[in-house]
Amino acid sequence: MSEIRNPQLLKLADTCVACGLCVPQCPTYKMLQTEADSPRGRIALMRGVLEQKLQPTARFAEHLDLCLTCRSCEKACPNQVPYGRLVDGMRAELLKLNPQRLPRWQQAGLRLLARRPGAWRALLSPLRWPGGVGLASRLLRRPQLAPSLREMAGRAQSGHWQASYPAHGAQLGEVQLFLGCVARTLDVAAIDAAIRLLTRLGFAVQVPAGQQCCGALLRHAGAAAAADELLRGNLRAFGGNAPILVLASGCGADLRDAEFGARVIDVGEFLERHGDWSRIVLQPLPLRIGVHDPCSLRNVLRSEQAYYRLLQRIPQAEVLPLPGNQQCCGAAGAYHLQQPQVAGQLRDAKIDAMRALQPQRLASANFGCGMWLNAALPANLRFEHPLVLLAQQLKENV
Repeated sequence: MSEIRNPQLLKLADTCVACGLCVPQCPTYKMLQTEADSPRGRIALMRGVLEQKLQPTARFAEHLDLCLTCRSCEKACPNQVPYGRLVDGMRAELLKLNPQRLPRWQQAGLRLLARRPGAWRALLSPLRWPGGVGLASRLLRRPQLAPSLREMAGRAQSGHWQASYPAHGAQLGEVQLFLGCVARTLDVAAIDAAIRLLTRLGFAVQVPAGQQCCGALLRHAGAAAAADELLRGNLRAFGGNAPILVLASGCGADLRDAEFGARVIDVGEFLERHGDWSRIVLQPLPLRIGVHDPCSLRNVLRSEQAYYRLLQRIPQAEVLPLPGNQQCCGAAGAYHLQQPQVAGQLRDAKIDAMRALQPQRLASANFGCGMWLNAALPANLRFEHPLVLLAQQLKENV
C-alpha cells in the first residue's frame, strides 16, 4: 500500500475547522457541486490520506488536480488556513509516489525555460511560420489550444533591459524589478511601461542580473525541489532591502509566499502609494475601461484596488470592474492546458461579463489571464496591462 507521511502537511490540514465559509467561494464547487471539489472537501481528503485512513488513489489526485489554486478560499477563511501551501505540498508528495504525473521530459523542459528565459522566444518562433500554430496544436493533440498559441505567437518579442535606470529628477528611492520568465517574451510592453512610469515618478530601477523564474509552474505541478532551486537563485540575485516589484501577480504571489515576504510588492500598488504624481500629466482617454482582477492579485497580494485608483487618474476615463470579478477566469497558470473543459466554462462566463459591460478597452494585471481571455475575444478588443494604458497617456515634455 502506498502511504504519504508528512507531519507538517497534517498540521496544516488540522488548522481547518470545516466551517464551510470557503465552499461558496470555490469556482470548481460552484461548477461541479461536489463536496470533494471544494476546499473543505479537499482538505478532508488530504487529512484522510495523511492519517493513512485513505489511499492516495488516482481519484484523489483528480480532485486535487481540479483545484485552480485561485486561493479565494484563503481570503474567506477566518482561521487563515494556508490552503495554497497545503495543496502544493500534497501535489509534491503525489509526484514522489508517481513521477509520471510530471514526466521527466516535461520537468527538464520547464527547468530549462525557467533558467534560460530567452529560450521562450526560440520555442515560440515556429508558431509564426505559415501553418505553425495548427501543426503545434496537432502535435500536442490539443486542437483547442490553437487560439492560445496564436495569441502567444502574436505577443512574442525580444526584450532587452539595462542593469539600472536612473530616476527623472530628484530621486525618491530605489526599487528592484522582477522580470519573470515567460513575461520577458510575452509581456515586454508592460515591463517597458513599468520602467518608464517608475523613473518618471521618481524611482531608480535596478534590474538584477541572475534573476530567474519564480518557480510557480514547477511548484504547482509538485516539483518542489526544482522550484526551491530557482528560489535560491533569486535570493542571491535580489540582495539588500529594496522593494521587489512584480508585474505578473502570479509571480508575486509565489515570491511573497517564499522567503521574500513583504519585500514583494505589486508594481501598481507601489506606484499608487509612493509615486510623485505631481511630476507627470496624463492625457484624457474618454473611453470605458473594463478591469479584470486576477485571483493572485485579489486573494494573495490583495492590491487589486490600486489599479482602479491608477486608471482613474486618466482624465475622462470610465473605469469599471468586470462583473463576476471574484471568480477565476480559468487560466490559473498551466491549468487551462490541463483542464480545458473547466477552464473553458470559466472563461465563457468572463466573456459574457464583458459583453454585458461593453468596454472599449480592457485591462488585467496578469498577462497569463489576459492571453487566455484574448484568445476568445475579437481582434479589436484585447486585454492590456493597466500600466501600458497609463504609459500610453503620458504627456511628454512636462
